[in-house]
Amino acid sequence: SYSMDSGIQSISIANSSGLGLTISGGSNRPDGPMIYVQELLPDGDCYKDGRLRPGDQLIAINRDSLVGSTHEEARKIIEKAKFRHEGSTEVAFIPGRGRLHPGLSVHNNIPSPPPKAVGNGLSSCRLKVHVRSPEVGRTSVEKPGKVKSSLSAQAQSQHLFLYPNASPLIFIFDFSAPASVSNYKAASGTKPKVALDPHIRLKDGKLELVLQYLGLDVTEEKKRQLRQSLTTDSQGTVAYGDVLQALRDLLQEELDEAGLDSSSVLFTQHEVANLLDTSAFHSLTFDSVNCNGNEDLEQLQLEMTDLRHEVRRLKSLLKEVENSKKSMEDELQRLNQKALGFLSENRTLHSKLQMAEVVQRQAHSAEQDYEEVIHLLEAEIAELKMQLVGKKAKHEDILELKRQLSLADGQLRKSEVSRKRLEISNRKLLLFVQV
Repeated sequence: SYSMDSGIQSISIANSSGLGLTISGGSNRPDGPMIYVQELLPDGDCYKDGRLRPGDQLIAINRDSLVGSTHEEARKIIEKAKFRHEGSTEVAFIPGRGRLHPGLSVHNNIPSPPPKAVGNGLSSCRLKVHVRSPEVGRTSVEKPGKVKSSLSAQAQSQHLFLYPNASPLIFIFDFSAPASVSNYKAASGTKPKVALDPHIRLKDGKLELVLQYLGLDVTEEKKRQLRQSLTTDSQGTVAYGDVLQALRDLLQEELDEAGLDSSSVLFTQHEVANLLDTSAFHSLTFDSVNCNGNEDLEQLQLEMTDLRHEVRRLKSLLKEVENSKKSMEDELQRLNQKALGFLSENRTLHSKLQMAEVVQRQAHSAEQDYEEVIHLLEAEIAELKMQLVGKKAKHEDILELKRQLSLADGQLRKSEVSRKRLEISNRKLLLFVQV
């Protein structure tokens, strides 16, 4: 295990039956926002190891940060460590320093009294904020930087510890806050400021922000000279120390006029967040330092309620869309069946039409045959009449001719009747086909 000057320790606990610890605190609990060890179970790995005790503040488990997490998220991280196949679990914690779990002492379960005011009525409170630097894991600093800044004119002190080797970087603020309400109001008017480590790398585009936060009105020519004097890496970042050195070399007069000392340039947490592209400090207020995040919690709860309502509305809308889709699919299926019926009926009518055309052709052929027979009979009758006129035949011949003429006339009438019936049949057939 190793420990840092801030009290953060990292230990490796052998895995056997699980960590076996219960926790308290969390960003959504009144005893939060930090996560604390509440109890060690006798059959757990932490109890057997003996280095972790009730009241210790948990920082991370297997590189999963617990800072700023809810109670439920912290429990999930602890449960996840139980199912890891590695032989040990890495636990980072602070042993009994700073704010403890209410009602527990550092090394046992004896109820502890509330924090007492010290000196001029100031009580102690600690806040830890994670900040990820663009150069984490690449920049190393042998000793952590320590910067002091004033919260107000009432001798209140604040200390910032920066550990660039940690991933992510951990800024630890020690506040000596006034215990009384009046002192608290007086102290909350001044924003605390911090100094950046020279090894931290900033994006090249942040030079404008640095000049703006320092209150320096620089010409475009000076800005161009500043950029030319800085060397950027492959990621487009420059070391903050190089920026300070360039300010000393090129803008010493402007720094003197503004009353700034380039060796102790300070920024507010909001400015640091903008420079490092992190929102870790954006919501940092003195109320949150004093563990009073009820308004943020209520806002989150309202947003969560709105999100639940929105989810219900979207689910209802999705259900309506699914029902509409189902009804449209049923309608499409019905139309498909109807179209198939129409197609089958069309095929039947087409076959009937073909049959009618064949019958019509046959009837037309029969009609032509009847007409030819009629013409032949008419020619035969005319020939017989000519023979009758041309010679005087005997009485028997006349009777025979009359008989033949009567037969021919009867056949002619039969042919005419058959032809009319055939025409009527053709008309009916054409009407049936057209319908």
